[in-house]
Amino acid sequence: MASKSNISSSLLNNVRDLCKNRGLKMKDIAMRVNMAPESLSRTLHGNPTLFTLMGIANALEVPVSRLLIDGSEIDYFTFVFSKKI
Repeated sequence: MASKSNISSSLLNNVRDLCKNRGLKMKDIAMRVNMAPESLSRTLHGNPTLFTLMGIANALEVPVSRLLIDGSEIDYFTFVFSKKI
């Protein structure tokens, strides 16, 4: 099982990467989810609620799973879970 610090670090890095790829800043995402930039930062470093993750994902126009899984793992994740049994 992944440690809390690894998950928080991955979440923060994924949100930063998604922002960068879209030409957005963290403060832009904070505004879209109606949070102060400092609150968003603390949330991403801590223990975000599912509701907050859904808001961030919506602001970035990605599924919540994309916030939790880095880009290199998505192809594998999609491949494994898209197979019909």
